[in-house]
Amino acid sequence: MEFINWIAVGWITLNLFLGLGLLFKGKFSGTQFIGYAGLVWFSAALLVLLPNLKTLTIAGNTIELFAQAKKEAEQSIAELEGITEQIVSMQLDIFTSINSDHLGTP
Repeated sequence: MEFINWIAVGWITLNLFLGLGLLFKGKFSGTQFIGYAGLVWFSAALLVLLPNLKTLTIAGNTIELFAQAKKEAEQSIAELEGITEQIVSMQLDIFTSINSDHLGTP
């Protein structure tokens, strides 16, 4: 998903440069129509690019939050596994002591 967003931003950036190229070509060749078309093209690409940059920033922050949550979840799972091993060990000790008491073995 992030790769597709970067392709979109690249495409929009290319359109920004195309719009600027038309703007300067129209300005320096004396053709006002090409200059105005370049200005409109540049403005439209800029209007599409700005919200996408904000979206990419939000997406990047979200990815960081998910990575942090995953790390914390893995730590919690490791702690739970340790606690589970302790409980099983305690149960085994209790079961062994009960059996030794019943059977009379030391």
